[in-house]
Amino acid sequence: MQGIRNFKKGLKVLQKEAKGDIKIQHMNMLIELALSSPEPLTYAEMQDRCDMTKASMSRNMKLLGEMMIKDKSGQWEDQGLGLVSVRMNPFNTRELIAELSEKGVQLMKQLNKAVLSD
Repeated sequence: MQGIRNFKKGLKVLQKEAKGDIKIQHMNMLIELALSSPEPLTYAEMQDRCDMTKASMSRNMKLLGEMMIKDKSGQWEDQGLGLVSVRMNPFNTRELIAELSEKGVQLMKQLNKAVLSD
């Protein structure tokens, strides 16, 4: 059961940083970006690895990134979480690439430490 306890610690780290609004797909996206680091991933690669639609990927990247997010009434409410940096691919300007921001890197280090602790 120690593994489950450590997993719970990791979830608390993520929930604290995400102000409680973290979902499994967000965790999966952050983990995929952390595992690919230092190489960024294209949206297409992320969609494939996370089994998400293009629309879902875009919506979730807005929350994880720096972009604004909408409240339940559809109004722009807040900045994103700032855990992911998104930019145009310099080799293909029709493609977006993503990687962990410095804040995201630090969060994943905290998560790793929490999961490995006894």
